[in-house]
Amino acid sequence: MDLKKVIDGLNKGLSLEYASIIQGLQHSFLVQGLFRESISPMLRGHAEESLKHAKMLGEKIAALGGLPTVEPAPVKQASDLMEMLKQDLELAYQVYEHYESLLKLVQDDTPLRVMIENLVEAEKEDCEELEKILELKKIKVKEKELKFSVK
Repeated sequence: MDLKKVIDGLNKGLSLEYASIIQGLQHSFLVQGLFRESISPMLRGHAEESLKHAKMLGEKIAALGGLPTVEPAPVKQASDLMEMLKQDLELAYQVYEHYESLLKLVQDDTPLRVMIENLVEAEKEDCEELEKILELKKIKVKEKELKFSVK
């Protein structure tokens, strides 16, 4: 395992998580309209999840002898709800793809690999949730009425 590459990869993840915290909170502050009461808490929840990930990454970087970054990745903002959600999905894809690529570097370290696998899973769930909200995958219903038989 190339420790420098791993620490650099963890720091990039930390930078992305910082951006997720800031962007998620900013969007939660800016969202207006009919869906504010449901979307704002969801965005804050994503920011809180990103904070947990950032804490985990920072601790691991320090444990490996590295210096955790203090620089966030670029943060986007918008005032339109759909644009906010698209920006959040774009960032979630970036984080997910980064953790997927980081998995290749940590295969020899089981605890670190499991930590990254858990981050991959969490980010994938965030992507799927945002895809559903944005209706990116249309679900086709074959039957409008279902009949169940009692045996």
